[in-house]
Amino acid sequence: MRYNISRIFGSIIALPAAVIAWFVSIFALDIYFIFDLLISVATFITFYFPTQRLTSRKYLKEIGLTRRDYHFVNGQLNNTQDKIRRIFKSFVNVRSIKDF
Repeated sequence: MRYNISRIFGSIIALPAAVIAWFVSIFALDIYFIFDLLISVATFITFYFPTQRLTSRKYLKEIGLTRRDYHFVNGQLNNTQDKIRRIFKSFVNVRSIKDF
C-alpha cells in the first residue's frame, strides 16, 4: 500500500508544477496552444517520475527489498489471491459434508 502512495505523492508534486508551466507558457511565451500542452506534459513527466522513484526507493529500502523482488512478491500474492477465491467458490458450492 505504501508503495502505491509514492504514485500519489508524485502526482501531488507534478500536477501543480505542470499547471504553473502551462500558465507560464500561455502568458509569457505566447506560442501555439498545442505547444503549451506539450510543455505542460513534459513538465509533469519531468517532476513525476523522479519523485515517484525516490519515494518508492525509500520505502523499498526501508523494508529491505529490491524493486525486482517487490514486483515478484506482489505478482505471487495476486496469483495466490486468485487461487484462494477459486477455493472459496468451490467451498460455497459444496452441498453436503460428505462431498466436502
